[in-house]
Amino acid sequence: MLSYRFPPVKTPGTVRLRNFYTEAKTYFETRYVLTSSNRSLMIQDEGLAADTPHLETLSTLDLRCFHLKRSGRNTLSSATKQRPEMQVLSKLSDSFPFNLLWGDGGLVYILAGYRRGKQLVEQEGITHLFSSFRPYSDHAIAWLLKRRFPKLVWIADFRDLHVNRAISNVYLPGIQHWFNRQILRQADVVTTVSQGLAHSLQRYHSRVYVLPNGIGEVPEKLPELKLPPKFTIGYTGSVYPELQDARPLLQALRLLIDEDCIDPKQMQLVVAGKDGAIWRQWVKEFGLEELLIDLGFVSRREALALQRQSHLNLLLTWSMGKDQGVLTAKLYEYLAARRPVLGVVKGHCDEELEKVFSSLDHSCLFYTATASPTLPADFLMPHYQRWQSGKTPEPALDTAALSNYSWNTTIAMFMEELGIEPEKIKYK
Repeated sequence: MLSYRFPPVKTPGTVRLRNFYTEAKTYFETRYVLTSSNRSLMIQDEGLAADTPHLETLSTLDLRCFHLKRSGRNTLSSATKQRPEMQVLSKLSDSFPFNLLWGDGGLVYILAGYRRGKQLVEQEGITHLFSSFRPYSDHAIAWLLKRRFPKLVWIADFRDLHVNRAISNVYLPGIQHWFNRQILRQADVVTTVSQGLAHSLQRYHSRVYVLPNGIGEVPEKLPELKLPPKFTIGYTGSVYPELQDARPLLQALRLLIDEDCIDPKQMQLVVAGKDGAIWRQWVKEFGLEELLIDLGFVSRREALALQRQSHLNLLLTWSMGKDQGVLTAKLYEYLAARRPVLGVVKGHCDEELEKVFSSLDHSCLFYTATASPTLPADFLMPHYQRWQSGKTPEPALDTAALSNYSWNTTIAMFMEELGIEPEKIKYK
């Protein structure tokens, strides 16, 4: 496995990497991981730690390395990201060839990864490679190794798209597509999280397999947690204001408060993550500052507890033009929490997301392009009234339905696609 950010680095993408690594033990005798020396400088979450006896760090010299050592901060504030010079630098760092020179990983990391990977293939009999975007440097290492050792089976994974039309994140998109085709045609299979992303990736490769995010362990029942004294709407994770929009929910809350349908002193919007400034801007727009509780950065364990303790979990995503099927890792955490989910989609109908929500009870999706302002309010009221009557939230999924979303199930299907059978592997 080639992973610039490998657990316990605290990012949404590392949850996918950790689950793939954990499930792979059933199918492979030994698993090796090459990761960045920057890993120790990034925010850590021991709740994501994995047993990794064969993990090695690679020398890294990139922009993130300079930022981490110079500022001592692991992330950039939303205000900093919006500065024109930072937006230019961000687009350059996402675009070929600059993403290979100074983007996450950089040329030093890529060359170190190839050199060490070559040794492992020759000495340890490596048969399979797994690399996941982002960053692109991990795919670059895998591409070099595949060219040197054509018999290697290379799984090129995409947690999101390199060229995102919705936010125009790269320069000269046509050239970026060309680079993607040249690199990915060496892969044996391209994997991604949803059918929507798979459709976009088919322009690069003829074999694209949907390997959705999932749930690591399916709990037999919800743990007994003391629910907060106020009706709680919870949100965990980052916010991308150009792609996500919580204002339909806030508009509905404002409407219900103005019509005396709900008491603002009995309700709270609890958010966890680095983007508290965006939430404060949003609630101020609707005069709802008293509802907001900003927890800031929390551990994964604390985030999962908030999801289980919320009366409603808020999902923010997008569906614009051909960019559909954005099934975030957070969605699967919400499924595991089994609390009702209110999804607000920036854009138009997303068939894949609709299919997931069709299996959820007491949950609903709203689209910013088509939804009436009263629709979220109509959805919220029964949940609020149920809480007022002293009842706990109805579960959105039962255990049997939840098992369909387990990583154990999805990895088993993927390994069958690759022709790998667990019973033929000798375990260590």
